[in-house]
Amino acid sequence: DEMVIAPGTYTLTATFTPLANQTFRAAVVRANFPTVTITSTSALTGDMITVDVSGLYFEGIQFLAGDANLATLVDIADGGPVNGCVFESCVFNGADKTSVVGIQADDSTATNFPTGLVVNNCLFRDLTGTMLDIGVLGIPYAQITNNRFAHDINSGKAIALADTAAFVTGKAYIIDSNKFLPFDATGDEVGIFIAGTENTTGVGMISRNLFSYGAVATSITQDIVS
Repeated sequence: DEMVIAPGTYTLTATFTPLANQTFRAAVVRANFPTVTITSTSALTGDMITVDVSGLYFEGIQFLAGDANLATLVDIADGGPVNGCVFESCVFNGADKTSVVGIQADDSTATNFPTGLVVNNCLFRDLTGTMLDIGVLGIPYAQITNNRFAHDINSGKAIALADTAAFVTGKAYIIDSNKFLPFDATGDEVGIFIAGTENTTGVGMISRNLFSYGAVATSITQDIVS
């Protein structure tokens, strides 16, 4: 099914779990300042949206933390494997709430992972937690392109890749042509954080990304899968 959503703010009081192969598209798509906002109340704790099925497509939607009880805007592949989830021209807005994560792709049981995840032309803003958090099974064949990561805490991480402990686990992802902006002039943000040691993290391609302002501690974690 395809849901074309009229402009407005839609408030959730419980976690929303879409069905497989559904499309959620704003009737009016406007990058950076979407006409459709999905937000939460204090009754919603944990994840605002969980994606545990394949074939989801979101376009032109703002995911907005409405209360400090919220932990994650969108949680992917925590309860099952996910193939081909797409976020196009969306905004992940933490609204300065404490420790809110933008997209969580870190299965707590280290069993499930997203394959072919696409995050394109999106804005990550006002997030005090990790903006895109990736687990030990990686993001095989993912495409993370043309996004803007605006740090909102001076020790934050934009994209965090956990240690896969295997060269081919989570392989063939692309993180390309993204823009990373600092929180302040003295911060120690990390643009792309890669955990692990040489040749033990799933290998993809990190290319043509730009990092604003040299005061950040590390643009990309060094000496990991050179």
